[in-house]
Amino acid sequence: MRSRVDLHLVANTLKQLNDSAYFEQRLHEFTRHLIGAIEHVLDNPGKYDAAVEETFAKVARSVQSYLSGSTNNEVPYEVVYCLTDALKRWKLSEAVIVTFLTEDRNAHHDFHLRNSDPWLFIEAFITDYDPQGFKLPLVMIGVPRIYAHKPVFCVPLFHELGHFVDHQHSVSAVSMIQNSNLIGPQNGNELSHRREYFADLFAACFVGRSSIAALEAIAPNVSSSLTHPATADRAALVDAFLAGGSHPIIDLVQNALQALQLPTLTPIFQRVEVGADYDDIRTFVPASMEQVYGLFDSAWNYLFDAIDNNRNPWNFSSAKDGDIEVLTNDLTEKSIRNFAIRQAWDVASTGS
Repeated sequence: MRSRVDLHLVANTLKQLNDSAYFEQRLHEFTRHLIGAIEHVLDNPGKYDAAVEETFAKVARSVQSYLSGSTNNEVPYEVVYCLTDALKRWKLSEAVIVTFLTEDRNAHHDFHLRNSDPWLFIEAFITDYDPQGFKLPLVMIGVPRIYAHKPVFCVPLFHELGHFVDHQHSVSAVSMIQNSNLIGPQNGNELSHRREYFADLFAACFVGRSSIAALEAIAPNVSSSLTHPATADRAALVDAFLAGGSHPIIDLVQNALQALQLPTLTPIFQRVEVGADYDDIRTFVPASMEQVYGLFDSAWNYLFDAIDNNRNPWNFSSAKDGDIEVLTNDLTEKSIRNFAIRQAWDVASTGS
């Protein structure tokens, strides 16, 4: 009974969300199909086992919470804009990113990815419902609310997106088939380590060293565990990759990508220097999407160089760390937003 009540509540909430002006067309379609699946279960009591209904209710609630988070002005739209472009480069242009704002920045799952594809469950267990071939994948990411409009601090989301790409294309799983004993820790979970390494390398392709610098800030000196390699090992891998050096793990990942006929890992970002513009409190004007990605690494370095060296190029009477942070993140957010607006205008005006 509880599961059916939950499904009824979720369906009503989804109907309200589907009236949102914030949803793009694909999310409207996604929501409509999910409502259809829920109503199919509700209209056929006893048709499916109680365990199936209970699990389906959990899946639907999870999806609904992320969809709800994508209908307000707290969504990190500028970062999502970049993540969406990254997905297109990895043959996942059909995927849609939805966000959930977490409250506790110290929680274990601050920045996280939730793999909960309702269509796989529906296909396997809600067997008499016909989704008419609809299988739009959702990228469900969690973002600390405190960082929602702090793009410099959102670089871990590129790592999380790497997990989604890995999951969709089975990169790490294929690497296990090709070589099952190259990098695993003693008595550890080798597949988990490979997934973390791939996500680290994926993020570095787009935001340079800033993603691993964020890891070093969040989890310094963390040793290897069953699920994660040591922070020092992860940093060394990214540094080798960005320097163009060789590394067994890089070779392992590249071989798997080639076997899957996917893009090989290569830096996408173009290095830029935001210092002159930010010193004058002006936005940086990227000439390409590659330079937009370069903004993250440059802004990260600018922010912490200013804090660590007590720089005050703006002649503030007292430039506190908080002032430097606000200015850097605000200028970065506006720089990305301005680029996105220009691109949308170009598309609208040229029709291409």
